[in-house]
Amino acid sequence: MTAETHPLPPFAARAAAVLGGYLIAALVATLVVRVAYARVPEAELSGGMAAFGMALLYLLAFGGMAMAHSGLLIYWLRGRVRLWMLALGAAPVALASFVLGFFLMSMSV
Repeated sequence: MTAETHPLPPFAARAAAVLGGYLIAALVATLVVRVAYARVPEAELSGGMAAFGMALLYLLAFGGMAMAHSGLLIYWLRGRVRLWMLALGAAPVALASFVLGFFLMSMSV
């Protein structure tokens, strides 16, 4: 018994599926934050603590909904060796910039 290979959908359909999924995830996360913001009493909406909490809620809602579309994107890009080599090369740069930014931010306080 051999495994059948299914042809990939056209590029436009794949791009629309991934980008549309991210757009839907962003819209649903925005709706979740709006509902949560409406339920917070006026006295607790002061300054940055409420804003930080709403930002974390948005990231949680968006990240949770976007995981399926990210997995789909990774599945479709699994055979692109140049892309993965570029990503592996960019990872140390991203980590270094994060560490440097955190270090500079801690010095300015």
